[in-house]
Amino acid sequence: MAKQDFYKILGVEKSASLTEIKKAYRNLVNIYHPDKNTKKSAEEQKQAEAKFKEIQEAYEILSDETKRKQYDKFGHAAFDQQFGGGLVAFQDLILAIFFQVLPLVLVLAAHKNKNIVVL
Repeated sequence: MAKQDFYKILGVEKSASLTEIKKAYRNLVNIYHPDKNTKKSAEEQKQAEAKFKEIQEAYEILSDETKRKQYDKFGHAAFDQQFGGGLVAFQDLILAIFFQVLPLVLVLAAHKNKNIVVL
């Protein structure tokens, strides 16, 4: 299922200020918070809870300047763990090089040149 645009979820323009985003978030939380929907049917409560989670996710991204810039540039793909999610993938790449490739290079170098000490 395709994720909905975070700006649409909060009902704000892409150019909205942080103050406008906070205001929209507070208004929506007041409507969809699980504690506000206890008198509704189980199905309506489930729908409100799902909407509340969308609102939370949208606010988490759009209220953080760095995350918002990433979202504006790459959309949901910037945070999609299936595809690595931005900086995390880069860190994983560096760790893989350091812990997997570097020892192999040292072992091969040690076999070529007996003067290299492998730790």
